Amino acid sequence: MSSNSGSGKGSSSDPHGIAQVLADLQKQYIQGLPGKADNIEKLWAQKQIQEIETEFHKLKGTGKTYGLPEISQVGEVAEALCEANIETLAQALPLAVRLLRKVHQLRTASETLRFDLREEADFQQLERLRAALGKGLGPQR
Repeated sequence: MSSNSGSGKGSSSDPHGIAQVLADLQKQYIQGLPGKADNIEKLWAQKQIQEIETEFHKLKGTGKTYGLPEISQVGEVAEALCEANIETLAQALPLAVRLLRKVHQLRTASETLRFDLREEADFQQLERLRAALGKGLGPQR
């Protein structure tokens, strides 16, 4: 039989404070978003396309893990656009980086904020670029 006494952590429904640990991990992840955006810009300056694709792939996977589905959405679309020609990618990267920074800004201001990326002009443009890629417009890199 387990007891909740002694630690002072958590509640009867979360005796080990797991919800707080997860909230702290999410906060740390959000704090790291500007660094991830900076790294993507640095990789772009070096034309390290495969590494950029890897970074977006990581974001696609980790966003939902940390309860940030908007990060996964950006990662998914931007990862797909890494297969595009260099001109398309040059259009897409600033949009994706701005979105990462916006998520950081909004999530830092309000941890409980939920917003729909589909309403963001930058995300709409990313989606249009991906749709054009899906139609086979433009040479691949």
